[in-house]
Amino acid sequence: MSKWINVNDKLPKDESTVLVAVEREHFMHDGRMMQDVFLSKYFVDMWVDCMCFGIPLAECRVTHWMLIPELPEIYHKIKFL
Repeated sequence: MSKWINVNDKLPKDESTVLVAVEREHFMHDGRMMQDVFLSKYFVDMWVDCMCFGIPLAECRVTHWMLIPELPEIYHKIKFL
């Protein structure tokens, strides 16, 4: 099973699509950071292909990332016509 990796410790390979944990300062009315998880692609030292709370991911801070886990086994058995 994949684990969250701090972006200060390691970054994904270029053109990898991964899950990212993000935060945005002062987004909430009481000044707390808003946090969420999104799919994103890491490409040439930047995160792309993602929106964070309706704004570009570049305006959010990616704190952690992880590889996308495999689908449950049941999905591998489905045949599409």
